[in-house]
Amino acid sequence: MTISSTGSGAAIVSGDTGDELSYDELRSRVDARAADFARQTSGSLTNDVVFLQAESTIDAVVDYLALRAAEVPVVMLDPAMAEADLDRLIASYRPAAVLRASRPIDGYSSATTQDAERFELRRDNDEAPVSWAERAAVLLPTSGSTGNPKLVQLTAQNLDVNAADIATVLGITGDDRGLAPLPLFYSYGLSILNSHLAAGATAVLSTASPLRPEFWDVVSGQQVTSIPGVPYSYEMFRRAGLLDRNLTSVRYMTQAGGKLPKDQVVEFHAGLAAKDCKLFVMYGQTEAAPRMSTLPSDDLPSSAGSVGFALPSGRFDIVDADDSGTGEVVYEGPNVMIGYVNSRADLGVRTQHGGLRTGDLGHLDDDGRLFITGRLKRMAKLFGTRVNLDDIEATFAAAAPVAAVEGKNSITVFIEGADDEGVDANKTEAKQLERKLRVPPRTIRVSSIEQLPLTGNGKIDYRRLTDDA
Repeated sequence: MTISSTGSGAAIVSGDTGDELSYDELRSRVDARAADFARQTSGSLTNDVVFLQAESTIDAVVDYLALRAAEVPVVMLDPAMAEADLDRLIASYRPAAVLRASRPIDGYSSATTQDAERFELRRDNDEAPVSWAERAAVLLPTSGSTGNPKLVQLTAQNLDVNAADIATVLGITGDDRGLAPLPLFYSYGLSILNSHLAAGATAVLSTASPLRPEFWDVVSGQQVTSIPGVPYSYEMFRRAGLLDRNLTSVRYMTQAGGKLPKDQVVEFHAGLAAKDCKLFVMYGQTEAAPRMSTLPSDDLPSSAGSVGFALPSGRFDIVDADDSGTGEVVYEGPNVMIGYVNSRADLGVRTQHGGLRTGDLGHLDDDGRLFITGRLKRMAKLFGTRVNLDDIEATFAAAAPVAAVEGKNSITVFIEGADDEGVDANKTEAKQLERKLRVPPRTIRVSSIEQLPLTGNGKIDYRRLTDDA
């Protein structure tokens, strides 16, 4: 991990506790911790990994940075992961250690699962070594905290190039104090940490919800200069009255992790611009470490709906395009993963070659801006008719946060917090949509839900919703 050699002020601040580490203190703690890890690993791991249940604390950040410095592959996991899901991952990967676990784990010492000042490695010594440059430095889940054993393998180069690109396009400097409210086991949250440390800026950790006064106390008290969010975060920002708040220190906000409706992009851009604050819309996937593009704030509102230009080190292509130029988005760049793994046997094996097929549908305008129009995997089939579920959501999005999932010859649209009147009003919209799609009545169903379920990284948990559809 590249920690800026010129950073001189605070590197990490905990908004929850008020504790902080300067860059000198961070380097010292990381070096000492890395040396301890290196002693325990006899200087090298082969195909082993260490699990880190990555809560948003200074100590967890030090562990993450030290493992990278010691060239120990680290799997970043949700500390709130269900016991059965964690046990499933442990069985699949047999990690050398499980750091900062919230409970004792069979086969691992208590020192291993807590502070791990010293631990004994569980590894197979007959495995052929893989060079560090070709090996995953960080492995991240592809599905939040569900315990799916599929992980994304990211090398040190993947992460460091992406951090440098992000720092460049956002203009992050040593004077910045970026809020880091997204989980560290989520690629977007980890990217915020990496890009700020690479630029010598301050990362302000926070676990408070935007709906709580504590969140805004951190923003003002720590003189935060940037705030990130996924689409659901922006809904909470709206509820919290973001555009009516004093954001004197905030110079920009970023949005990634899913598509924010075009009208909301325009609304937030205008409201923030009135406060001399910029909005940057970004696009990424965990497989690209994770960010791939940014739409400059100056391109709003004229290019609202676009996710912008590829990062300096990357490029976009559209493959299998139709007559309108829309096809699957492919990204190429040095931040693209080396591949997926599903078990210990897959570790260190490169399976990703060439461009990353994102699974997203989109097109490029004449200037190279990317517009995402849907997902290949977010397609439902109703009585032989292919329907884009993202388009269905966009039809109802003005009402409240919504999620559309496919059932058997049906689609259920869940509307968060809708009362009976709201559900009835949207049933009218559903009937109009049925006529447009030429499908039978009651094919598109509307249902109220108190709160949409979220994965550990703050995205809508469609898997859980599908079970209720």
